[in-house]
Amino acid sequence: MGLMFVMAGSNAFLNFLKGPMPTGLAGEYVDAIVKSHYFWAVGAVQLIGGVLLLVNRYVPLALTLLGPVIVNILLFHVLLNPVGLGGAVVVTILWCVVAYRYRANFAGIFAQKAS
Repeated sequence: MGLMFVMAGSNAFLNFLKGPMPTGLAGEYVDAIVKSHYFWAVGAVQLIGGVLLLVNRYVPLALTLLGPVIVNILLFHVLLNPVGLGGAVVVTILWCVVAYRYRANFAGIFAQKAS
């Protein structure tokens, strides 16, 4: 999973993975995030999270950074562009597997009341 995010994050800056631009609303969404440079911010988060996973340091931080990115990837493919949904599901499952291993680090956020 770390390698996947290092590749995706690096691509935001180096543009080495080329593919067809989605059409319709999905294409408009991609066009907006690229033109606004929001894509670079997401790419930086992916790159940082992926590197942290690869070096096996600050894994809970990496999971916290990558969680919202994965939610957006999943929602993009579910709601706007079903092409690539399989990859989004695989990344989601991998995130869940790693998060389960580090579940003790996240126990506090599932407390009903803050102490």
